[in-house]
Amino acid sequence: MGGFGYENLVPQARSRWPGAWSGGAATAEYNPEPYERLATVLRNSGEDEDAREVLLAKQRRRRETLPLAAKLWGYAQDLTVAYGYRPGRAALWMAVLWAATSIAFRMPTIRRSRPANIHRGTRHCSRLDLLLR
Repeated sequence: MGGFGYENLVPQARSRWPGAWSGGAATAEYNPEPYERLATVLRNSGEDEDAREVLLAKQRRRRETLPLAAKLWGYAQDLTVAYGYRPGRAALWMAVLWAATSIAFRMPTIRRSRPANIHRGTRHCSRLDLLLR
């Protein structure tokens, strides 16, 4: 697909890109240009969700070319926050961690170790503060 250019897509082709478009996956070498070009065209036509899907596919294709340790890190990023293309997942993880720390700090063994100057009403906010640090 080197040198191939386009500025817009036919609506029928745009709606079926995930299954039909390989983005260069058939070639042995990784080339990010086709992914970035398609994502730019999709964003310019107002298809932000499809553009994010293309960029996520780009990251997944890139992961295939990395060494084992980097692949494992890539799988962790994909599972947790989808390489940053699913910000809702990050908010969900933060809520889960906040709830887990709230439960952990309510346990009797940990309660003894908390500072005496923390007021009972502000415990949840202080836990959120510790989580955000």
